Amino acid sequence: MKAGDISRLKKAMLSRMTALLKEIGFSRWARYQHFFRPGPNDTTQGVYLCTIPHPMVDFDVVTHFSVRYNAIAEILNKWPEAPGEPSSVRATLGTDYPRLIGVGDYRWKIARDEDVEPAARAILEAITTVGFEFYSRFTTLADLICLLQTERDWWTYCLEIGPAMALPVALALAGRQSEVEAACRRGYEVIKGQPALRLHAERYPTFVKYISKVLDLPLRLGGEG
Repeated sequence: MKAGDISRLKKAMLSRMTALLKEIGFSRWARYQHFFRPGPNDTTQGVYLCTIPHPMVDFDVVTHFSVRYNAIAEILNKWPEAPGEPSSVRATLGTDYPRLIGVGDYRWKIARDEDVEPAARAILEAITTVGFEFYSRFTTLADLICLLQTERDWWTYCLEIGPAMALPVALALAGRQSEVEAACRRGYEVIKGQPALRLHAERYPTFVKYISKVLDLPLRLGGEG
């Protein structure tokens, strides 16, 4: 493999996926490897193609699926300290293909021009089967609330501190204001227990004050004066 071949193959792969996904309603977000299409009930369904290069050898592709609840995103994205990606691509929840099919790792490897088309077709099949089934599970606020209130491991389907942020807002939008404060407290306890999320835990009280104002609800975390 020559210098620059991986970059060329990656561009070819993304170009082919852009064309295939366009046929099923997805548009590519400029300069990113994200693809989106409108979902039901003011949601947005997403695909992210993560490319993992092995210099001068090949690269792998891992497929991620996401759902954005647009009304929730509109509130969360206006929080000045919101973590993660640019607001236009930030999802409410998501997971990757290997996790959905119950394997530790699953990648498509591309080392030659001849690998692009078979890999693109296989990824498309993964999206239209496993991905579509994932999307069908999250089309309403009730679906999201059920997941975030009952899932034992939030991190299976959720991004960073997404559940801690999304659940209180989802409850409020669903007219369940009496449950919002308890959801905030639960979210705070969960992220405080994750060492990797220490910075987010430090910001979380500020987030609660923000949504308290936006939602016009008197919210407090345990231990506040």
